[in-house]
Amino acid sequence: MTRRWMILAVLMMVALPSVLYGRWIKDKVYLQTDSVGKVEFSHFAHMEMESIGKDCPTCHNEAFHIVTKKNPAFTMAEMESGKSCGVCHNDTKAFGVGGDCTTCHAGDVEINYGIAEKVMFSHDVHADMFGCDECHSDLFVPERNSNLVGMKKMEEGESCGACHDGDSAFSVKSDCSNCHTSAGAIAMQSPVGEILFSHDVHTGAFGCDECHSDIFKAKANSNQVGMKKMEDGESCGACHDGDSAFSVTGDCVTCHSNAADMAIQAKDVNAVPFSHTIHTEMLGCAECHPDIFVAKANSNQVGMQRMEAGESCGACHDGDTAFGVGEDCTTCHLGDFAYTKDIPIQSPVGGIVFSHVVHTEMFGCDECHPETFRAKANSTQVGMKKMEGGESCGACHDGDSAFSVKADCRSCHQGAEDIPIQSTVGAIVFSHDAHIEMFGCDECHPDTFKAKANSNQVGMKKMEAGESCGTCHDGDTAFGVAGDCVTCHSNAAEVAIQAQDVGAVPFSHDVHTEMFGCGECHPDLFVAQANSNQVGMTRMEDGESCGACHDGDTAFSVGEACATCHTGSLTYTKTVAIKSGVWSILFSHKNHTENYSCGECHPEVFRAKANSNQVGMKKMEAGASCGACHNGEDAFSVTGDCAECHASSVDVAIQTKNVGAIPFSHAEHGRMFACDECHPGTFKAQANSNQVGMKKMEDGASCGACHDGRTAFGVKGDCSSCHSGAVDVAMQSTVGAIVFSHEVHTEDFGCDECHPDIFEAKANSTQVGMKKMESGESCGSCHDGSTAFGVAADCITCHTKAVDVAIQTKNVGVAPFSHSVHTEMFGCNECHPDLFRAQANSNPVGMQAMESGASCGACHDGGDAFSVKEDCTSCHAGDVVYQAFGKTIFSHAKHLDKFGCDECHPRLFQARRGTNKVATMDDMEIGQSCGACHNGGKAFGVENCDPCHIK
Repeated sequence: MTRRWMILAVLMMVALPSVLYGRWIKDKVYLQTDSVGKVEFSHFAHMEMESIGKDCPTCHNEAFHIVTKKNPAFTMAEMESGKSCGVCHNDTKAFGVGGDCTTCHAGDVEINYGIAEKVMFSHDVHADMFGCDECHSDLFVPERNSNLVGMKKMEEGESCGACHDGDSAFSVKSDCSNCHTSAGAIAMQSPVGEILFSHDVHTGAFGCDECHSDIFKAKANSNQVGMKKMEDGESCGACHDGDSAFSVTGDCVTCHSNAADMAIQAKDVNAVPFSHTIHTEMLGCAECHPDIFVAKANSNQVGMQRMEAGESCGACHDGDTAFGVGEDCTTCHLGDFAYTKDIPIQSPVGGIVFSHVVHTEMFGCDECHPETFRAKANSTQVGMKKMEGGESCGACHDGDSAFSVKADCRSCHQGAEDIPIQSTVGAIVFSHDAHIEMFGCDECHPDTFKAKANSNQVGMKKMEAGESCGTCHDGDTAFGVAGDCVTCHSNAAEVAIQAQDVGAVPFSHDVHTEMFGCGECHPDLFVAQANSNQVGMTRMEDGESCGACHDGDTAFSVGEACATCHTGSLTYTKTVAIKSGVWSILFSHKNHTENYSCGECHPEVFRAKANSNQVGMKKMEAGASCGACHNGEDAFSVTGDCAECHASSVDVAIQTKNVGAIPFSHAEHGRMFACDECHPGTFKAQANSNQVGMKKMEDGASCGACHDGRTAFGVKGDCSSCHSGAVDVAMQSTVGAIVFSHEVHTEDFGCDECHPDIFEAKANSTQVGMKKMESGESCGSCHDGSTAFGVAADCITCHTKAVDVAIQTKNVGVAPFSHSVHTEMFGCNECHPDLFRAQANSNPVGMQAMESGASCGACHDGGDAFSVKEDCTSCHAGDVVYQAFGKTIFSHAKHLDKFGCDECHPRLFQARRGTNKVATMDDMEIGQSCGACHNGGKAFGVENCDPCHIK
């Protein structure tokens, strides 16, 4: 027995380490790579090899550290060089890492496109037929998530489509289920919750190609379509039309089975929850949609006023079908989901918070809404004055029902803030905190300061007289407003005094208040009022303003070095731009103050006064202004090289009437000629003094002095040398402007083919009528039907914008003729020149001639168009003016309101000039002319003078 137990114990001692060893070692270990997922490593497979067995140190810790996180991810190149797995897998000890990839890498790959179930790619299936290098890495980079390609690109041959083209393998355009074997449900978001589209349900009855890609593109977010389009047959509506499948206009819950509760946003009372669940228990979807609520986001926002009139929720919530929208507000505006919130009311002294919670604990909603406060955003803003009169909060806060709005301001204005009062010397901060520690609100409001924005702005003068702050700050109750300025103006700002030509002059309060008290300047020298202290240098030198101290004794004199004030970090004497006809001349104070003192120029040569030193070249040459120094001795002469001052002389645009601006380039001429070759002999240095026409230039004046064909190209030569931008010319005519395009004509013709023989280069010298053009003058010299289209051809070639013509008549105002209306139906030659000559004032024809077929009557005969004898107002609608005893106006408009034209014409008044004798008053009294109606019966009698004889 003992021997038997001894043998058993020995066997267990031998076997136990192996058992424990096997239990402790994990067989499969997954090595994570940077780009191609996990690689499976089997401990047992390696331990079965004779060369390794149970000898763990063969790998650990030299090739692989036993602590996983201490093992870096090695690349294939590193393994091939003998690291990691490559220690053994070198084609000698074991197969090499550079061999068949599938020995280690052969798992299926999950491709997730987000809009359907994952697509599983099987390496096993593909590796049986192809080598790894046929896909990697030209088609697929061996890196996770780097090969996501849409269907469109696959169909074009990318990614899977390189092989799956219908020849090498089945096409990516064929049956979707080849890859999408388990397309799942798609959750489509809508304002009323998710709508789940089930691929399983639909693929049980239909093939993929019945939907894709005509109805639904295989692309994320490309199939979002509203209800309106579905009802028109798009998207789901292609099948769900009531015939092929249930209609999209049918029961909403078929798709919207999880219609969510909606939060309806309101501005001042937080979100109002609408529960689809509660309502669908009692009502069908069609009872609300789409008549009351359109199935479209943000299309159903309706205010309380319209609900109370029966719209939106008010269609049912009328007090009969369901509780009324005008009843207890908390039915909707309360609960865990939404509640009436506190409303911050902004005021100049900080926000006032109105608490719904506090008030609804004591009062019902209907005690305020809608009589005191309308349930409408921004409709109840009321000032203190109206509240004190019983409106708004004052309806209850009257001192009886609740504390008065006139009582302690802090009841509402709990966070009254400091108010920054702006002034020209910096902001003055008024502290509510400091004052309410000593005074009650009613000691200031409303007698001294009205509780109204911008109503308390008062200057120092009024304060010193006891208004505003001066009520208390009088030197007795509190320090006086006329006392030390820095008590309030603690941050008196630096003041920049603007000067026109020498930049801003800085006045430093800090510098001066270190040596002087405020009272030494204010208010005797400087009135504490904006823009009241502007004083020029002359008056300062006489002791005013800054000159009261800056006199050379108390402080440096204002007449001394200018740079003491006109310089520094805040401002500096600036470069002055002096305008001239050839651009600005820049005068640099900096350059001159480096060599001269200010007193050498100011005030004798240049007065320190804006716009007082404008001097022309003639006076400078005589020694005035700049010429005092620039005389050729002290400095270069003003008659010397112009470019010394006019360094940036610009190109001058010489304006002409019809052919655009002619640019004169100073730069181009300055490269070949000196300034004095032109100035002042040929061109005076004076604005607008050199305007010369072509005739004078051809005689040698102006540009013609050089441009004579010898020294430079002649002014008679190619026009485009100067007129490079000749513009289109608008020629006015009675039928609208005719645009002559230089650009079109210069493409085919030279300038000299027209100028000056046909068209003189002189404004208004080539106005020619149609008759002369038809005889070969002006445009007609080329537009003769041979060289170019004839001027007698289709009018609209030139008259492209023929305007409406106002035909003047003697007695019935202007008769408008519309070219636009007529050219829509007729060609120009149907009227011109047989009926209407193309010549101004050559077509006046009376009504009698028209009735006989002349002029307009040729067509307006009652056959081709309405007759000239028909309703006069078709053409005439003006008033008639008679001059007799004062101006007498006959208004067609007033009479046409009550009568037809034929009631007067031609029985009482013939529509022909000179045939209607001016009736006397006696004639009218017996029923003639106006008296036919104005007899005291049909209309007022002619004996009443005032209605017609206007004074």
